[in-house]
Amino acid sequence: MAKNILDDAPPEVQKIFHNLWADMQRQRNEAEKSAAQADPVKHRLSKVMEGGNTGYCYHERTNGRGSRVRFCYSKHRNVAGYFLIWREIETARSVKRDQWDATTSKACAVRTVAELAEAFGAKQRARP
Repeated sequence: MAKNILDDAPPEVQKIFHNLWADMQRQRNEAEKSAAQADPVKHRLSKVMEGGNTGYCYHERTNGRGSRVRFCYSKHRNVAGYFLIWREIETARSVKRDQWDATTSKACAVRTVAELAEAFGAKQRARP
């Protein structure tokens, strides 16, 4: 694993860089929020959540290779007002998130994720 150059820096220097990085994140999130409020449909897949709320629920399955496959939905709306839906594949080496979608209804997100997980499980059971 690559070593972080700041690991050997004095705590004061680490704090300065931490604050600088946090400020850059905040500015980027504020810019994303402003853009999403101006055009919510265009920014419906934004990963920036309202009020910084994070958290998601998922249905987990295992694929033929033994990797964990999760079908997820966000518990809170993003800055454009949408609930996110995605697939997450966890292998021994990495976690990959793909198949992003969004909906304005949390109930629709819950139902969609359950249907995707069930269809994936049925497909896995049907394989020879």
